Amino acid sequence: MSTPEWLPEIIPFSNFNSDLDQYLDHLHNIFKRDFIDSRLHYNSKPVIFDNREINNYPACFWHLITEDKIKDYSRIDIENISLLRCERVCWIKPMIENHTHEVVSVWENTRYNRGKKSNTVFFMEDYDYVVILTNIKNRFYLVTAYFVNYPYRKEQLIQERDKYYEMQKPPPNGTV
Repeated sequence: MSTPEWLPEIIPFSNFNSDLDQYLDHLHNIFKRDFIDSRLHYNSKPVIFDNREINNYPACFWHLITEDKIKDYSRIDIENISLLRCERVCWIKPMIENHTHEVVSVWENTRYNRGKKSNTVFFMEDYDYVVILTNIKNRFYLVTAYFVNYPYRKEQLIQERDKYYEMQKPPPNGTV
């Protein structure tokens, strides 16, 4: 399988001579380009994010590059950073923009939300990467994006997607 032309190369930490500050600045510049300087839309609705500033970067940016579910952002340090997430920050916007491409599966999921909110899941199974947006009235909220590095989680996503797609099919003729 060939890589889609719209999917950028990953951004390895090793390209930055193990300089974490330089690497984070580079990744933040990509995030800034994709979500601050230009407005991303999905289904004609703007995609927004948690823009509270935490340690010089938006909270959403920290969530996209860290592994733990951190409620106290003062705990963010090198131990929480996931290089697998960092390398793929540049994939988020292209995945959403190219959601109709055959390598991207998209479905709605209400499993993790209460009330009237629903998640839109973008999943590149062959690349083990997922992006999740929450649909909130007239906009989408960027919740997270991550590399799927556990086989059981990938299987969960595949099952969830397949179940959703199956439910979208009309019933066979003669059935109610």
